[in-house]
Amino acid sequence: MIDQVNGSHKQLFTRRTSGKPVVMLSLEEYSAMDEALIFFSPANAKALKDAISRLGRGDGIARTVDGLEVMERHDCQL
Repeated sequence: MIDQVNGSHKQLFTRRTSGKPVVMLSLEEYSAMDEALIFFSPANAKALKDAISRLGRGDGIARTVDGLEVMERHDCQL
């Protein structure tokens, strides 16, 4: 079963004769889910809504990914 989960990148739902069912997933899938959940905290949701609002008012600055990477390498203010 473990090889099946790791190879397919899918969740495996397992029923037990006693107790609650469980879900098995690869560490890679779990890590991706865990990272994604960070964005759903109330503070991050508010920050995202605020940023979208600022963009809607025209208060945003257009940046390319390449430009952001250059700024990051040079420790520039984002």
